[in-house]
Amino acid sequence: MKNMIEIGGPYIEKLESKARLCSDIKVGNVTRVMYFEVDEKWSEYLCTETIDAFVTGLLYYAVCNGYGIKSSSPMNGQLLFQMETYLLPVLNQIDPSEYKLIEFDVPTADILYDAKAVGTAVSGGVDSFYTIVKHKDDKRDNFKLTHLVVANLFNRYVDEGETRGQFERLKEKVVKIADETGLEMISIYTNHHEFMYNHFVSLYSFRLCSYIYALQKLFGIYYISSGAAIKDTNFYNVDSDDYDIFNLSMASTDTLKFYSSGGEALRTDKVRFISKDEAAKNHLHVCNFSESHNCSKCDKCMRTMLSLDIVGKLEQFERCFDLGLYRKNRNKMLSKIYSDCWHLYKDIVDSAKEYRYKIPLRCKFKGIIFIKPLLKIKNMIKKNRLIKRFYFKFKIDYLRFGKQKAELYRFGRNDFDNKGN
Repeated sequence: MKNMIEIGGPYIEKLESKARLCSDIKVGNVTRVMYFEVDEKWSEYLCTETIDAFVTGLLYYAVCNGYGIKSSSPMNGQLLFQMETYLLPVLNQIDPSEYKLIEFDVPTADILYDAKAVGTAVSGGVDSFYTIVKHKDDKRDNFKLTHLVVANLFNRYVDEGETRGQFERLKEKVVKIADETGLEMISIYTNHHEFMYNHFVSLYSFRLCSYIYALQKLFGIYYISSGAAIKDTNFYNVDSDDYDIFNLSMASTDTLKFYSSGGEALRTDKVRFISKDEAAKNHLHVCNFSESHNCSKCDKCMRTMLSLDIVGKLEQFERCFDLGLYRKNRNKMLSKIYSDCWHLYKDIVDSAKEYRYKIPLRCKFKGIIFIKPLLKIKNMIKKNRLIKRFYFKFKIDYLRFGKQKAELYRFGRNDFDNKGN
């Protein structure tokens, strides 16, 4: 067969205080090692019996390049069945130019692990804290959160040194959250980014699963925090978050279950829900432009503060945000939410009505009469694929926003606007 990714048999490499689950990945005449690195104490849970972690980690690389997957080592038979029968045909229908149908030449083995741990990743954002608060005291023991996972899932990768540095800084933040919540932290580092390309961030569901498949002897349940409401499921958005409930059902097996946590709640409901948690009050971090603190002026910070204000909890988060900056820019943000029908803005408008939060008439007027018509024209232009290709090819976004912000917008959402969750 032509254009195959060959996945070698998994093996464990021991470092000083670390252990890596490795596989030699061959594409054409080039062979590179892909690995998942954990602290040595977790090495007994690394899965060498199947290549599930590497198949899920390389899946988008394969389908977007039209490469089949070949191995002499087995993968989970249920996982392969779901990929071949449902997942890949549906993705191909969504966008045939992006998602190619590929062949698998892989044996199968259905191994049942007695894995009991329940985990979720930690970013420090609203969606992440919602999952933590909801499940850390779950009355059903089988679903009660036991572990917090920190991994190098970033929007941008510059070089190995910067990626490692960012990963270590994230670990320092998560350690504090783990200490306050009483949950155990597991850090997982992988070089998956060496097998990706510029817009991979919008196609992340199975990459998230790959980390957990590497430790499937430990995890039986894993919650992936969703920023999209299940009722708004949309297969044609560039962000796979909008159809995660489908992706995660395809990634789940009888041994390992993935759940799209938070899809049942709207944004303001999540903000209200986490406002009772002390760890959230101390460590909530939503900003796209600073990994160390909330800038308190970007769209994402302002949306979060406005939601907290609406539910009457803003003052409790003074350790996380600059409330003076919020008050200075509040009316500008209120005008913005009336200028666009984006679901996160609509949620804020609906919540303001529910909580009888007073919005100045001039803010509504400015948003509806002046800003909304301009956005309609802009959105019409955005839907034109020819204009979109021209926009990105000639790096007009770099001229508008500067390189750093343009790459965040481009690789984080593949869109003109910063509308991260």
